[in-house]
Amino acid sequence: MTTPRWSERALTVSEVTRRLQSAVEPSFRGIEVRGEVVGVRTTAAGHTYFTLKDASAQMPCVFWRTALARHPGRVADGMQVVARGDLQIYPAHGRYQLVVQRLAEIGLGDLLARLEELKQRLFAEGLFEAAKKRALPLVPRRVGLVTAATGAALSDFVVTARRRMPTTIVLCACRVQGDMAARSIAGAIRVLARRPAIDVIVVARGGGAALDLIAFSDERVVRAIADCPVPVVSAVGHEIDTTLADLAADRRAATPTAAAELVVPSRAELLAELRRRDERLMRATERRLAERRQELDERVVRLARALDVRLERARRAVATRRERLAAQHPRTRLAGLGARHERSHARLEAAMRKLLAGLGQRAAMATERLALLSPLASLDRGWALVRRQSGSVVRQVTEVAAGEEVSILMRDGTLVARIVDVAPASSPASDQPLRTHPLREEP
Repeated sequence: MTTPRWSERALTVSEVTRRLQSAVEPSFRGIEVRGEVVGVRTTAAGHTYFTLKDASAQMPCVFWRTALARHPGRVADGMQVVARGDLQIYPAHGRYQLVVQRLAEIGLGDLLARLEELKQRLFAEGLFEAAKKRALPLVPRRVGLVTAATGAALSDFVVTARRRMPTTIVLCACRVQGDMAARSIAGAIRVLARRPAIDVIVVARGGGAALDLIAFSDERVVRAIADCPVPVVSAVGHEIDTTLADLAADRRAATPTAAAELVVPSRAELLAELRRRDERLMRATERRLAERRQELDERVVRLARALDVRLERARRAVATRRERLAAQHPRTRLAGLGARHERSHARLEAAMRKLLAGLGQRAAMATERLALLSPLASLDRGWALVRRQSGSVVRQVTEVAAGEEVSILMRDGTLVARIVDVAPASSPASDQPLRTHPLREEP
């Protein structure tokens, strides 16, 4: 793209601003400007910013802290003042402002004081309490409008309201400025309050100076708003203007256009909101149904489990009772008795075998002990048993006589002998053995 030759001569923004400063600031030093103070704002550093305005223009102003310290009073909205200072072009924002050196109040001092006293009195009565504020209807059937029959407020409100949604607007025209304005405004509010099917009332007026809006701070207007049976919206002046009607109303709008947007809903927005709510309702319904289905499924599962448990318990109970009943059947009892008989017989046989075994063992032991005690056992060691013909055992030599036959029992047989001599123990021959003469040997 080719750069035109004339662009080479173009000034920068800074150059234009410096030229304006050189041309304007020297010509506007020490000027005095009269107007109404609005939008007062004090910074943490102590500087105060505000705007001076009249019916058709406004001028930003700054009151530096050092100059403000010499000012005897305070700077407040609604004051009619004469400000003296220098006009300054502020390059950073590309705008001009009045750097105030001195400020003199010229009007509304007594009026503002009376309005403040009225405000405090009505506040003490509870006319401005937030708890008394009523909600606006979502979709009003009829909107009552209190404003001048001619003027921008009526046009702005009607055009905006009808653009948003077709709505019936009932106009009660009144004066909005002058000595008769307060009575006219209060009367219009009461007239609309008595009309049937009026859902909300809007009290509107375009912007103006503080004196132009004074009628909307009249006590009659404030009480008419407070006594109104339907919600009231105040749309008086600009956003920076505040009247007692604004404090008494249920809602405040910055402008008549803002009041129309506040009172009359947008048809498109309502439809969109309805669609959103319908979607949310559908989603909530589907979610709820899904939750209910899940709960139902869980309950069915729990019920099936409970039924299975109860059926299993019932089966076990039936099986137990069947076993008990079968145990009481004669065949079962006879079989049990037979088994008991067999077990008892087996135990008896085992006991008898054990007893016999014990007895046999005891007999064997007794036999062994008897064998050990038997005199015949001594035969194995070389001893002999001497018996007389009568069969009695000869224990002493004195029991036999010489010539008597005796039998001598030895380990391998019996000898028959005749006594030749008897030698008792007391005689010298006692150490001699019993002498016998064997007659024969018996096997």
